[in-house]
Amino acid sequence: MLSGYYVFYCQNDLKSSGIDFALVTDGKCWLSATNQLLKGFRHLDYLLNFYMLKHGMLEEIINSVFDTDND
Repeated sequence: MLSGYYVFYCQNDLKSSGIDFALVTDGKCWLSATNQLLKGFRHLDYLLNFYMLKHGMLEEIINSVFDTDND
């Protein structure tokens, strides 16, 4: 897993340029790297795994970022 601080600072650099950042994991680390994931949830705006992508979370994020309504 990438260093939490590295990802956090990359997110901040992107955000200062008007770009949102989402980190997607394979999901396996959710069972073994809970400390890193807790840091990610504290510092990152969007932390997802493949299951969340499959169930529409990325679309929800995109809709919220671009303030769209697909109803």
